[in-house]
Amino acid sequence: MQLQIRGNAYKLGFSVIIVLLAVTGLLYDTDGLNISNYMTTDMLLFLILYAGVTVFAVYSILNDAFFRVLENRNRYLLLCAFIIVSNAASLLQSIRSGRFLEHGVLDFGAGGSNLLCLICFLMVSGAIVIRKAGRNEDEDEES
Repeated sequence: MQLQIRGNAYKLGFSVIIVLLAVTGLLYDTDGLNISNYMTTDMLLFLILYAGVTVFAVYSILNDAFFRVLENRNRYLLLCAFIIVSNAASLLQSIRSGRFLEHGVLDFGAGGSNLLCLICFLMVSGAIVIRKAGRNEDEDEES
């Protein structure tokens, strides 16, 4: 069952990437809504990549297909917390130094990567917490 759910999560994540790439291709040089005025090409491509991976992970977690049976999820939460804190600190440093939005453009190397990691791991850890809370409620109802 987990393999089927992971397969569905993979298809969903892949579909998100394809749709975002298609939209990007259509809007990249459109007059009035030129995405390159807001972020660099590498930032845009990594944003699309992170979106697909995040959709895959969150869907799998919420449908109980990400972790092995009886696997300790607290270690993943600690890892997520470490990644969130370290990327938040680095992002704040980029903002303070003024490198974050040079000329109003978000660059992957100047804090954009930290922002993507921060958002991605906040969503993944949120999904883990929601799933853990749902498990605890199910166990309370069975008692």
